[in-house]
Amino acid sequence: MSLRVVLYGEGGRDIGGEGPVPSPGARLTDDDLGPAHILLRRSVHRIRRVPEQAVHFEAGLRVDRGRVPRGGMLLDRGNLRRLCSWATPARAPQLVVVLVDADDDATRQGTLEGYLLGVSVPFVVGVAVQEFESWLVADGPAASRVCGATLAVDEEIERLGRREAKERLNGWISSQSRLGDREVRRSIAETCDLAVLERRCPSFRALLVALTPRS
Repeated sequence: MSLRVVLYGEGGRDIGGEGPVPSPGARLTDDDLGPAHILLRRSVHRIRRVPEQAVHFEAGLRVDRGRVPRGGMLLDRGNLRRLCSWATPARAPQLVVVLVDADDDATRQGTLEGYLLGVSVPFVVGVAVQEFESWLVADGPAASRVCGATLAVDEEIERLGRREAKERLNGWISSQSRLGDREVRRSIAETCDLAVLERRCPSFRALLVALTPRS
């Protein structure tokens, strides 16, 4: 059993690799994967029982003039539908995941799902509250092991203000000199307890529910 997945995300640090962005349709190597890919791969394994090594990520489509979609480009209806519409059905992935930040917009998930109504490819919209970094700071012990310090966020994660989780994570990364930004983010994504994320971050729990195959 395997699954071909395209992941679109707002931030380069969430989904970006170390080198140039591969051409649309190309299979991504491990070096191409960002922390969001790693969390998604683990989530697919947990929910769909697809072995992690059998979750194959592919490079997504581009928007006008071949631009790689980032940030607000994913919030535009025309862009989003274009990114989820393959001219040749045989080349389409088996699942498209769109991952964006909530940024205090409680309607964002419903809006984006509405934009994609009628597209032929199976899709899931994930909205991290308030930002993807909220999921990376949720498991303090995992972050502590990666950064070599005692780290924790005791507050309710999704009640933090915009950019607060991002700033916490940036502070943790800058406080240690062993690992770079990308390595810390990927390591946390690889080692965090998904049950902790599910408990502390309702938006992550919603992603897991959305990944559940419909009968």
